[in-house]
Amino acid sequence: MCKASLEAKKVVKAVKGAMYGIGTGPLILAAIHPHGEDPKECVACTQTGDVLTLVNIPPDLQQQLGISNQKVVSFVQTDHNMQDMLKIDGKIYSLSMFANKGIGVYFGELENLDKTFVDQGELELPQRTTARRRTLVPQDG
Repeated sequence: MCKASLEAKKVVKAVKGAMYGIGTGPLILAAIHPHGEDPKECVACTQTGDVLTLVNIPPDLQQQLGISNQKVVSFVQTDHNMQDMLKIDGKIYSLSMFANKGIGVYFGELENLDKTFVDQGELELPQRTTARRRTLVPQDG
């Protein structure tokens, strides 16, 4: 069980092949959540060892971690009240480093990492909520 699930109103199991985001959950812990859902309302749980592909990693994190804008990582659930983690190239990083930065999380390993998500504007959702709609397209170059 992921830490953010302890106080979220809705908890779903992450589904292979689906796209998620990383935001701040109800306990002010970083949480993986379905796109278009508020991470304080709904979180998606994964298990230690689950493979995730991060997409649209911002340039500052790319430089800090020495990675590209897309990276295959694994999820690491922690004991007690510690923040859940991501394992990247053998090193462990707090999930909170990636929260609220517009990073997409694909549950599984993308077959073609030569793709990126293109912002297609805002979607109107019930209860005055907005989300960004993105489409996976090949990168130029």
